[in-house]
Amino acid sequence: MRETQQNDALANVHFLVTRTDRLGDMVLSLPLFESIKHAFPNARLSVLASAANAEIARLCMHIDDVFVDTVEARDSKYKDTFGLVRRLRTWRPDMVLFANAKHRLAIAAWLARIPRRIGSIRRRYSIFYTDRVRSLPEPPYEHEADRALRLLQPLGIEPATRVPQLVLKEQHKALAVTLLNDLGVTTDQRIAALHPSNSGNALNAAPDWYGRVADELQAFGFRVVLTGTKNERTQTKAVMEAARSDLIDLTGRLSVTQLAALYTRCTVNIASSTGTAHLSAAVGTPTIGLYSPLVKQAVWLPRGKRIVVLRPEVGMSCQSCLGEKCRFFNCMDRISPQVVAESVNAL
Repeated sequence: MRETQQNDALANVHFLVTRTDRLGDMVLSLPLFESIKHAFPNARLSVLASAANAEIARLCMHIDDVFVDTVEARDSKYKDTFGLVRRLRTWRPDMVLFANAKHRLAIAAWLARIPRRIGSIRRRYSIFYTDRVRSLPEPPYEHEADRALRLLQPLGIEPATRVPQLVLKEQHKALAVTLLNDLGVTTDQRIAALHPSNSGNALNAAPDWYGRVADELQAFGFRVVLTGTKNERTQTKAVMEAARSDLIDLTGRLSVTQLAALYTRCTVNIASSTGTAHLSAAVGTPTIGLYSPLVKQAVWLPRGKRIVVLRPEVGMSCQSCLGEKCRFFNCMDRISPQVVAESVNAL
């Protein structure tokens, strides 16, 4: 009876989910959004996004409104806290779920007197929450998608899915066709996307290694497309110089929507621990994830039906990376480019 009454009370409320960090974080929160809408189809679901990931939120069919925070989560401290309080009072959510949280987010929601505030108990600022959710002890490390779904526990909602899914409209998919036609890529060609950069949060292979991977893929009959942001031009340029084959360089030329559309046309995407691996997996593209032996990397593995995760064989799982002090450094270069190409072919 109590559960039924709670569900009736939540049927038309305004949910606000915070996700003011990066692209991959937003993608891994897609199961949370889908689960809320599945349980309460008439509820209003808003997301407080960052400039870096708002475009993903706008592509999600389950989200009604996307608000962009003026301050990105990293190093945010207490910047513009009172400005955020004013905006929260304007948006008037009934409930906020902290898929990511910082002091300023928790304090702003409290000062804005949002009636219900749900977040993890792990942080000191959890005193500002009305409902506190316990995470699994670490290690083992809980996947980021599962960690976000724990926010549903106080609401009595079972996850509708644990796999991020992003369904693009036909108008978005048409963007990829136009783009590739302009590049002279025919519809019968198999395309392999290669994303040789990451944000620096994870160990990555050297540009010449990616160049060898591109050559192997070309030998298997793929047309290789390099992707990256405008800030990653140095890395992709080095890959272009290292590769013997003719690559298509789209570095800095695509919006997030265009990149997602491109993946729907690709046979496969190969990327390290970065948001593009999650994005391609979410649109259903076979994805090869390149991950270091760090135990914590389990939090960020891509999820989907056709995923292969490749890790260097160093005979151990690392609690932390010693960098150049490690006898296996750089271990990512130990993954065989031929194994990458064979894994692509197997997918």
